[in-house]
Amino acid sequence: MKFASWKSLAALSLGLLSVSMNANAYCSAAQLAGTWGFSGQGVDLQAGGAPYVQLGALVLKSNGAGAGTATVVENGMTFTDVPLVFSNLTLDPATCLGKVTVTVGGMPVPHVFLILDRGREMHITSTKGNQTGLIIGKKQND
Repeated sequence: MKFASWKSLAALSLGLLSVSMNANAYCSAAQLAGTWGFSGQGVDLQAGGAPYVQLGALVLKSNGAGAGTATVVENGMTFTDVPLVFSNLTLDPATCLGKVTVTVGGMPVPHVFLILDRGREMHITSTKGNQTGLIIGKKQND
């Protein structure tokens, strides 16, 4: 009897975990369409480890492409209206992890990202070796 109860509990737990993971993990590029606000901070290793912070907004289309602007403060210098372009977005709908090229001020930079909160939050970081930091975006409309 104990074995049967344990087995039933294990099967129920796995079933609930599977439903929970599928319900929370499904993502699509179309889900990202809308206006996003973001902020981030990190260090620019190419500039000797200079700290930077940034704030901005962008609009993403249902295919994952988009554009916007940012204000960046790096090592005490302020750069306003820095153009951003999102392109080449790929997304694993089962894990909500993806890759995107973000062209910042005319320079394409590969990034990885994670979608959270059913498509309303994005964490993104550069995969290029000269910068390290975390940018958090929040969807401003649904």
